[in-house]
Amino acid sequence: MNPQKAATTMRAVGGVQFAIGLLALLSPSALAGIFGMNRDMDGDSRFAWRLFAIRQMLLGTGNAMRDESTEKANLAIQALDLGLFGQALRSGSVPRRTAIMALGTAGSVTAGSLLARAGGRPGT
Repeated sequence: MNPQKAATTMRAVGGVQFAIGLLALLSPSALAGIFGMNRDMDGDSRFAWRLFAIRQMLLGTGNAMRDESTEKANLAIQALDLGLFGQALRSGSVPRRTAIMALGTAGSVTAGSLLARAGGRPGT
């Protein structure tokens, strides 16, 4: 992958992350439903989803801007997410669909991030 394609890939990764965060912020119950979770929200649930939303929007913005420290932090966070979602799938602590969709999303973000980092940066 050349540096220009790497930049485009990272902007796409950031856009996906930002979009997920925005949906979690505006309608956490809708995002929960998409991922096969209970859509009923109490104050604690909405608060947790909105914390997740802020995380995703910050990561998405930093990744879209090709901020190197954000890219590194994102890979560490995605690794933790993949471990958590894998454990959730194995233990059955969440619906199977939820764990599989979360693994797929985190895996796609991780793959895109790794490809973009391997492709380098324009001008380098």
